[in-house]
Amino acid sequence: MTGAIVIGADPFACGALAFAGVTPIGVVDPDAPAAAARLGLLHPGVLFEPYPVALAEAHPAAIVGGAGLVVDVSGDEAARLAANDACRVAGVPFTTAAVGEKGALVLSAPGHADGCWRCAGVSAPAGQMPAPLGPLAAALAVAAGLAGTAGVLEVDAATLAVARRAVPPLPDCAACAAQSS
Repeated sequence: MTGAIVIGADPFACGALAFAGVTPIGVVDPDAPAAAARLGLLHPGVLFEPYPVALAEAHPAAIVGGAGLVVDVSGDEAARLAANDACRVAGVPFTTAAVGEKGALVLSAPGHADGCWRCAGVSAPAGQMPAPLGPLAAALAVAAGLAGTAGVLEVDAATLAVARRAVPPLPDCAACAAQSS
């Protein structure tokens, strides 16, 4: 596969990729067959490949390997971390958006000196899944991935202040260490 993988059957993320001319688009979600069929009707020139699994319970490396970009819009921290780790090892760009104390959009681009989702320090504490940012986040995650913007874009919900910061790899990050080996 060259195209992209979207984790979570999100019509906004899939639609943004389709409008950008990306094909095929793999859809990873337990409801993927129905979502891929609906998306195929909306975007007849794009091949949507369903992966009817929860990524964290599947073999993530087999799903993300060979993709040109992986976009996580699942809102599931276990899936987000599994995708992050598999993408770092496979050398596939990975982008995700989530809400914690601040909203954050992260693009982890292998081959750059930047760290990954784990290094960004945005993950929710155990048992507290961050909510997805919604359609805007899906579109931003896709745009960041297509533009190749690496790092973290943080939005403070209280002040609406936006800041971009680089993400250095943490010395003890297993995902980044696996990429460099």
